[in-house]
Amino acid sequence: MENIFKNKRWHLYHLRWQTSGLVIAPFIYLFQWIGVPLWLGVVCGNALGAVLYWFYDKHCIFKKEK
Repeated sequence: MENIFKNKRWHLYHLRWQTSGLVIAPFIYLFQWIGVPLWLGVVCGNALGAVLYWFYDKHCIFKKEK
């Protein structure tokens, strides 16, 4: 079994996972402020976070190693 803690991609993924909450939280707060239900704000916040992280994931985590 591979030791994931020695894998650079794992560290990048973990960093991205930890920062995603900081990116999504303002959107959820904004949606609640304008009267959107919490469950819908979470869905919309996650969708916007996915759009923002698409390029990061594509170029930093899932790029093909040569």
